[in-house]
Amino acid sequence: MVTERADGPRESRDNEKVGMHDFRDDGPYLGWLDDHPDGYVVNTTRPPAIGNVMLHRATCHHVRRAPHPDSSFTREKAKYASTDRGELERWARHTVGGPPQPCGICKP
Repeated sequence: MVTERADGPRESRDNEKVGMHDFRDDGPYLGWLDDHPDGYVVNTTRPPAIGNVMLHRATCHHVRRAPHPDSSFTREKAKYASTDRGELERWARHTVGGPPQPCGICKP
């Protein structure tokens, strides 16, 4: 699901729709990661809270591996993804009042 913007999703230079995705199901989330290895993911609590908003590259193992076999990627933590890092940073500033913390492992 693409989060709607006031002006609607915009087109990238290659005519792909650019928008922020709010994932609530593991299947579409994992598919998005596979389809967008150059994308970014914000991993946060539900609801998002300042100090608990982390920005990752879509290839980072922190957002690609579940903590244990019976866990869900999207149930315990909210996942917001975009190919536009700036869009996720603007979302964080608007939603929690500050920028996301960059992951120290993948260094987005």
